[in-house]
Amino acid sequence: MLLPVLLYAVISASSALWADPGEKDVVLNQYFSNEYIELKLKALRRAYPDKITIRSLGKTPGGHEMWSCVITNNVTQWKQQGKPGVKYVANMHGNEVRGRSLLLKFATFLCEEDNAEILDLLNRTVIHLVPTMNPDGFKKAEEGSCMANEGRYTNGGVDLNRDFPDHWHSGTKLKFAEETKLIMEYSKEVDASLSINFHDGSLVVNYPWDASSTGSSLRAGDYSASPDDAQFKHLALTYAKNHPVMQTADAKCSDSQRFDKGITNGNQWYPVNNGMQDWNYFYQDCFEVTVELGCCKFPKGGDYFNKETWQQNINSLLEYTKQVNLMGITGTVKDMKGNPIIGAKISVVGIDKDIEVKHSQGHYWRLLVAGKYNITASKDGYYPLSFKSVRVHDNKQTLRNFILMSATPQVRKHVRTNRTNRKRL
Repeated sequence: MLLPVLLYAVISASSALWADPGEKDVVLNQYFSNEYIELKLKALRRAYPDKITIRSLGKTPGGHEMWSCVITNNVTQWKQQGKPGVKYVANMHGNEVRGRSLLLKFATFLCEEDNAEILDLLNRTVIHLVPTMNPDGFKKAEEGSCMANEGRYTNGGVDLNRDFPDHWHSGTKLKFAEETKLIMEYSKEVDASLSINFHDGSLVVNYPWDASSTGSSLRAGDYSASPDDAQFKHLALTYAKNHPVMQTADAKCSDSQRFDKGITNGNQWYPVNNGMQDWNYFYQDCFEVTVELGCCKFPKGGDYFNKETWQQNINSLLEYTKQVNLMGITGTVKDMKGNPIIGAKISVVGIDKDIEVKHSQGHYWRLLVAGKYNITASKDGYYPLSFKSVRVHDNKQTLRNFILMSATPQVRKHVRTNRTNRKRL
């Protein structure tokens, strides 16, 4: 039986993971190839059909499939369930490799574990994973190269984290790399409320804004606060404080890299225009942070992974994922007949950022830190409805359902007629 196992082994850039992808509890503590991602996800799908579904988002110019998976309970019905989504993407810079290992092992962990914590997480959350956004770049990356750029870009020489529509210029960029287009379409489809983009080269959580508007007085090194600055700080701190190193003095990668509490505002660190993080927040209403997993982008020897990346990040991953069900206000927006109102806007007084209701059943999730808020649901053709002084608590979402009355004359007449008939009865 040795030969089939060896034939099934997958060779990576410069090391091998000698394991059958269908083996239960395989320790994903070495580097593995793009092809292994497909084999492992398919093996998980065969073993756990109620928990995970997978698909290719399409092929990259280099001919590699970009694989994604959805993990939740009753997974085939995930679009119909009233559960919030989280989305984690790794390896957009092909030579920054820890995230692809982390997400593939996270997928395995979520499927194989059956303790109460994980079962509750999957009962309440839809988890979307893309282990590698840049498989072409990874193919060219050099193991042991900590700071070099070989493999960073796509086959076409594109830095994917400088390739998204820039909200400061109304998204006027017209041409995108194929990988960018695949991820943008994917992000629109999954409609996640919370997200992480995994990188390497430092050890910190970075949050929006990554840049500042043209004509702004802000410069590189200045704090560029988004409308949801308080929410982003909370999310970044949630990840960093559950990491055993990120908030300590050992987190620095150089004498010049020191981050207070293991987090940083993007523009304050260094500006990134056309980045995925800002695009997700501005265009998709998805609260995304960037997690830098380690100082060395492609460490020599895969055995580093279990000691550093997995053990250091699993608690952060779990606690961050839980936030989508522990922050702010949630509920539905429907009309008087109980039909979901897709496209309704959820507005919060004092926060210049609305979110749009996109869920097929009218569900929304508005992430907010503890406090009191005035919140409004509105859409053209309906009378807006507001709740004032809505209390949001720590570690518990507040429920507020909206029922909007149509502002069209025909519906108003129908409502008045029904009220008159009820009075006669």
